[in-house]
Amino acid sequence: MTTHPIPGGQPFPPSTRAANVDIGSLDFLSMLWRLIKMELYKLHHRLYSRIVLIILLAFMVFTVGLVGIFAHYKASAPLADFAPLQCSAQITTDCTTQPPTQAQLAHQKEADMQTDASLLGFPDSLNVVGEILSYNLVAMLGLLLLAPIIGTEYSLGTIRLLFTRGPTRLQCLLGKAFAGLIYTAEVLLLLVLTYSILGMLIYPLAGEPYSYIFGHFHSTNFGTMFGNALGLIAVTIVYWYAFVALAIFFGTLGRSTAAALGGAFAWFILEMLIPLITSLLMNTFAAGPVHNLLQALPNYLFFNNLSTLVHDREAILSGVSASATSDLHAVLVTGVYLVLLIGSSCLVTMRRDITN
Repeated sequence: MTTHPIPGGQPFPPSTRAANVDIGSLDFLSMLWRLIKMELYKLHHRLYSRIVLIILLAFMVFTVGLVGIFAHYKASAPLADFAPLQCSAQITTDCTTQPPTQAQLAHQKEADMQTDASLLGFPDSLNVVGEILSYNLVAMLGLLLLAPIIGTEYSLGTIRLLFTRGPTRLQCLLGKAFAGLIYTAEVLLLLVLTYSILGMLIYPLAGEPYSYIFGHFHSTNFGTMFGNALGLIAVTIVYWYAFVALAIFFGTLGRSTAAALGGAFAWFILEMLIPLITSLLMNTFAAGPVHNLLQALPNYLFFNNLSTLVHDREAILSGVSASATSDLHAVLVTGVYLVLLIGSSCLVTMRRDITN
């Protein structure tokens, strides 16, 4: 086989690009947006993510079905079944000598039916689903959705391909962080819509007339309830994304999905133990600066402040007292944690040697 070398000084022939290849703009934001879309594509088509999402959807369907069954049971129960409830509410009246009247029992049953129906109707159903999704166990399931977002790149070795093919390391990691936030919002909104739509469909089981969405607009507190219900959903998204930020941080440090899962879970368990440990130590240090430090420490924990934001939204919706910690304090502490976790991950990624 004979070769024909290019004479010295002669330029290389210009390369041609296929017609279906579109390079696009190379500025920072355009490149970042394309990386976000790439990560979302992987999350949407990954079998692992689909299995966890199906589990979450099945949990929401089971919950709304259970609520509908109990509401239907109370709606079809005879008035005599509500006698113990009515008697327990009468403090000054002896139920053995003065049993509740039929009108009192009917009123008690109607109140219970309206309470059960509100768990299925709009907008009160947003409060219920937001409260369900903010439970720690359900939020931990959200961690399973996005824990592999950075660890698998190191485990499979594709991280070197990402870091040497155009985008900067900062763009790659920010693309994963923003894609995780968008995907978390997509999943939670899907779960909210699943509960709300199914709740409207099985609402007749509660035995209460329902005008669905539009009939509630005339209510004087509809704007407040609807706004705080949406606020509760937004806080729940941030609550779930906190696990994603932890997974990105520990996955970057440990270079594996196991490190992402184990680190986030260990952080969660540690935050549950810290209030117990501080309460025991406060008995030893009854006064002084150490006592004050131990007393203030739980107010600066990551998930404690997220739980405060969730509780305050629920307090407005249900009429109970809010927490002692202010919303502004909780928002600032949560924001600092998120910035430190994502920022530290970016710093480690940009300074790490990934050739080996």
